[in-house]
Amino acid sequence: MVNQQATPFEVGWFLGILEGEGSLGLYWNQARKQIYPTCTIVNTEHGIIEEALRIVNLMGVGGYVKQYDRKHLRPEAQHWKDRWDFYVWGIKRTHGLLSVLLPVWTCPTLKRTKAGLIMEFCQSRLGKPANSLGRYCESEVQIYERFCALNGKSPETTRALRTVAE
Repeated sequence: MVNQQATPFEVGWFLGILEGEGSLGLYWNQARKQIYPTCTIVNTEHGIIEEALRIVNLMGVGGYVKQYDRKHLRPEAQHWKDRWDFYVWGIKRTHGLLSVLLPVWTCPTLKRTKAGLIMEFCQSRLGKPANSLGRYCESEVQIYERFCALNGKSPETTRALRTVAE
């Protein structure tokens, strides 16, 4: 996807918030036997989350916002502030977001490394015919394993994925 309307300042602002407050993930969904990429920003300041959503919409990507209010928390956490979670998830949306961010993401951080792996995974999946998307090739399994290693996860967590790939 092409950055159609977001200004360089807005893209930089979003990248700063993502680097400071966000997380990037490749998650294995055991029930669906799928890996899905995500970008998440969690904050108690609703305005930050709304601005992140506005900028991502300008990029032509789209995202989701979910509010967690404290009245649903366990009693000892009732004093916590309400929080908002911002998500971009899925191969097409995450690919679109990273297509805008990676060219200007110049700081060599761990998050930047993760973003590169996620982009590699998304490009691999998007380059396949729709009827082959249920299976993972060896290079996709290796990308997922490298991502897990960056998060300190044991190779055992990828055993289920290897059975899907075979």
